[in-house]
Amino acid sequence: MLGGKGGVGNTSCAASLAVKFVTHGHPSLVVSTDPAHCLSDSFDQDLTGGALVPVQGVDSPLYALEIKLKKQGKISAQQANYIATVASKIVWTTWALECLLTRCSLLNSGAS
Repeated sequence: MLGGKGGVGNTSCAASLAVKFVTHGHPSLVVSTDPAHCLSDSFDQDLTGGALVPVQGVDSPLYALEIKLKKQGKISAQQANYIATVASKIVWTTWALECLLTRCSLLNSGAS
């Protein structure tokens, strides 16, 4: 999670880290609450529709979302639940795949 004072490159850093993670085989999710839609600019895609969007141009799964905050900078309970649900699915799927790949690697090497 990246955060901090506005205008210092938080969104750009988050986008580049997400690309680095997927380049190394780690499915990732990047979410921005910046009203300037900088994340859409970073990936040259419209990410403002309120749903996860697969990022074009990367091999591993990378999803992005820009959330429009309600008044006073608060996200709705529905938005928070959606983000948490999607993030947990990505984490668990990644964990399960890594366990499966590790197990297959051990089986192929003759270890048990």
